[in-house]
Amino acid sequence: MNAIQLKNELHIIESKIKQDIMNFHQHVMSANRDILFYEQTIYEKMMTYLLMMNKKEMSPEAFKEMLEMVMQGREEKWHMVRYYAENADSYSIFNVIVYLKRIWPQYKKLHRQLKRLRAKLIDDLRELKTLIEQIKAKPKQNKRTMQALETLYDLHYQTLEALTIELGTIDFRKYIEYMFIGDVTISKNEFLSLLNLDRSKRSQETIRNLPERIDRDTFLDAVFVDKIEDEWNDTFGEMIFDSVMIAKDRDPELRQRMLDKIDEIFEGKLPMMKATYDEYLQPVKIERMKPKLRLVKK
Repeated sequence: MNAIQLKNELHIIESKIKQDIMNFHQHVMSANRDILFYEQTIYEKMMTYLLMMNKKEMSPEAFKEMLEMVMQGREEKWHMVRYYAENADSYSIFNVIVYLKRIWPQYKKLHRQLKRLRAKLIDDLRELKTLIEQIKAKPKQNKRTMQALETLYDLHYQTLEALTIELGTIDFRKYIEYMFIGDVTISKNEFLSLLNLDRSKRSQETIRNLPERIDRDTFLDAVFVDKIEDEWNDTFGEMIFDSVMIAKDRDPELRQRMLDKIDEIFEGKLPMMKATYDEYLQPVKIERMKPKLRLVKK
C-alpha cells in the first residue's frame, strides 16, 4: 500500500467509523428519552392504581393527606394521578397492564436497533484491526504511517468507548406482579383477554384446567412455563424472560445459580462454550467448558 492508497483508505474508514459512532450515540440519546417516558408513564399509572386501592380503606382526610405527600414535587407531571384521586372511586390495574402490552413492541424495537448499531461498530473494529496490521507489517515506518496508526488507535478507542454504553431497561415483570399486590386475583376471563392465545391442543388443555381466579404464580406459570401464548406473539412471556435476563446480567450469583440449574437439568450433556476475545472484540479462541464431575452411585 503506497502513500496515496494509505491516505485514501484512511479517509474512507475514518469517515465511515465516525458516522457509525455518531449514529450510535444519536440512537442511544433518542431511545433513552423514549424509554424514560415509558417508565414514567408506567409509574404514574401504577401510583394511580395503588392510591385508588387505598382510597377505599381510608378516611377522606387521611387520603387527602397521603395524596398531597405523593404529589409533592410532581404537580407539573402527575395531572392524571390527581384527577383520578379527586374525581374517581376506582382505577383498574388493567390500565397499567394494557399500556405495558402496547409499548412492548416499541421498547423491543429500540433495543433491536441498538444491537444492529453495535454490530456495525464491531465490524468497524474488524476493519481497524486489518488496516492496523497492514500498516504495522510495512518494513519501514515513517511519519505518515505513524500518524495513520495514531488516527486508527484513536478511532479504536472511540469505538470501544461507544460500545460500553447501554440503553435503559424496564423491569416489566415487576409491574405485572403489582397486579397481584396483597391477595388480589383476577378472573380467568380477564386473564385470557390479555393474551394472544396459542391454539395448539396442549395449550387448550392447559387453558381449560386454569382455575377461575388467577393469582400471581398461576399467571407466571401459564405464560412462562406452560407458554399458552402464541409463539409468534408471546408478549407477556417475552416480558418475563427479558426481566430474568436483566436480573441475570446484574447479579453474578443469580447467573451462576442459573448455570448450575441448567447443568443439573441436562446432567452436563448440554455443551457450554467459552469465548476469548482480543482488543478488537474479535473471537480468538472458542473452547468447550468441562462439565462438572458427578458422583455416580453404584
